Amino acid sequence: MFSRADKSTDSGKPPKVQGADISGFVCPECMLHLSSSDELISHFESQHNKTEHFGQEHSGEDLKITEQRCHLLDEMSHHNSTLIKRISVDSRRMRELDSIVDLVLRGTPLPQCFSFSSEQLKDKVDQFLMTQAAHASTESMLEASKAELNRRQLEINSLKTELQHCHEVQVLQNGLTTENKILEEKLATSEAQLRFALDEVQNLRQQLEARHLEKSTVLPPVSAEANTQKVIEMLQSENAQLREAIASVHMEADVLRNRLVNQCTMSAERSADDEAVREPLSGTEPQRSSEERDIFSEQIRNFEQRLSDSESLRESERAALTAELTTVKATLNQAVADAARSRNEAEQTISALRTQLERLNAECLSQSSALAGLNAEADQLRKVNSIISKDLSTSEERVQKLVEELADLREEYQTERDQHAADREQLVQSLSTLQRERDGLRAKCSELTTQCEQHLHKLNTVETEWERSRTCSEQQIEEVRVSRKEADSLMERLIKAEDSSSTLQEALSVQIHEVECLNKAIFELGRENQSLQMLRERVSTRQWVRDDDASACVGCHREFSISNRKHHCRNCGGIFCGSCSSNRASTASSKDPVRVCRLCYSELTKHSAI
Repeated sequence: MFSRADKSTDSGKPPKVQGADISGFVCPECMLHLSSSDELISHFESQHNKTEHFGQEHSGEDLKITEQRCHLLDEMSHHNSTLIKRISVDSRRMRELDSIVDLVLRGTPLPQCFSFSSEQLKDKVDQFLMTQAAHASTESMLEASKAELNRRQLEINSLKTELQHCHEVQVLQNGLTTENKILEEKLATSEAQLRFALDEVQNLRQQLEARHLEKSTVLPPVSAEANTQKVIEMLQSENAQLREAIASVHMEADVLRNRLVNQCTMSAERSADDEAVREPLSGTEPQRSSEERDIFSEQIRNFEQRLSDSESLRESERAALTAELTTVKATLNQAVADAARSRNEAEQTISALRTQLERLNAECLSQSSALAGLNAEADQLRKVNSIISKDLSTSEERVQKLVEELADLREEYQTERDQHAADREQLVQSLSTLQRERDGLRAKCSELTTQCEQHLHKLNTVETEWERSRTCSEQQIEEVRVSRKEADSLMERLIKAEDSSSTLQEALSVQIHEVECLNKAIFELGRENQSLQMLRERVSTRQWVRDDDASACVGCHREFSISNRKHHCRNCGGIFCGSCSSNRASTASSKDPVRVCRLCYSELTKHSAI
């Protein structure tokens, strides 16, 4: 009975533990090979919970001998079962706490199918979740109130911007009125300047016409020096007046247009020429001769001609000035029209802005009333916000308390985990001590079996039953041995078959390789035989060609002549030229090298190489 527990199936695997031998005891092999506490419990219930059947195999003195062992094993099994249940409960609770803490830290809600091990833990978790939900609701309310405050603030800012826009419109209206006044003043000044310039031009025109009439009268011939002096003085005075008039015209032209400066310089140059002519005239003496007077008269006529030319030039300049004045007048009229149009537009814009200002004032009044209502609502929201902040502070205190409770729970969990680890270590130590005690009990049991065998002749009934059970066990052991031997023999046969199959496979691969080599050799021999047959046929059909039958070379087809002589190939008998039969090789009829053609040379060299 005890020999079955000592045997193992394979050397590499742990021994299979029999339930009748160590009933109620969790072996270390089971604890090492089982991955979780649930598997350990199921294994214990299926394999090691058979203490009630332990004492049925013995009777009489065996019951007295094994009573202490049964009691000890029952106590050990009970202790093991309680420890395993405790470990399973603690591990389940640890997993539950881990999952709850993980879900709480991540902020995910607990699933509906989640089960709690204790009502106290469930109440604490529910209380924490309720406080967390209240905290979330207060935060959402606070966010909503903040959003409402932000919206009200945006409305207030929009009203402020509209008021600022109204103020800017009013400032713009004032600026437009001032600009309109400035434009009217500028227009009045420009009109006065234009009238003054027109009057000056009219005066100049009248003066020029009067001078033209005075110049149009023919001067009588001057015979005396006094008349000449008078004429010169008159011309000087007229020239001075003209210079003054030209200077005034130039001043007005400078005011109107800056581009008349060049014409002023031209008139100045003409006045300088007049001065140059007048200087020699002023220095004349009364004692000059008639020739000099003729010269002076000629100079006077030239001067008059030049003066008429200057008058015509001035007339052209006057026409240009009149055209310039007309253009200036047209531009001024256009400017006046533009100013009037801009004034009308400004008046229209001012009227539109006034209407808009009135509308904005009305809107400002309505917005001010709305702003008062919003301020009242803002005060109410501030009160609500203060209440919410108080609730938030209380909820934060509750959350802090819950966090502290969670920390306490974690500490308790850690202490319980350490305690479980210590209990597990003690359990392992107790298991090792129980293992040693089991070995001692097995030794004692072996001694007791020897004593029982000495008293078997007194217990016939017990002996027959024991013999029957032993024969059954031996038969089973024998069957196991036979099956193991058969398995070993089958394994050996399998190994031998694998070895023989590997050797046969190697031999087969070698033979396949040899067959492939032989096929290649046969193929090469067939090719060589075919080439030899062709060569034999060619050699057998060869014939020595006569000189008269060949008129050209067989290789290059060149006609024979005195320079291109005929040569016989000593192998095939054909006639070739000297270049086509320049090779030499040994043939079958001659060991010495003789003249052969190129084809025969290649064949002979190939055969000699083979």
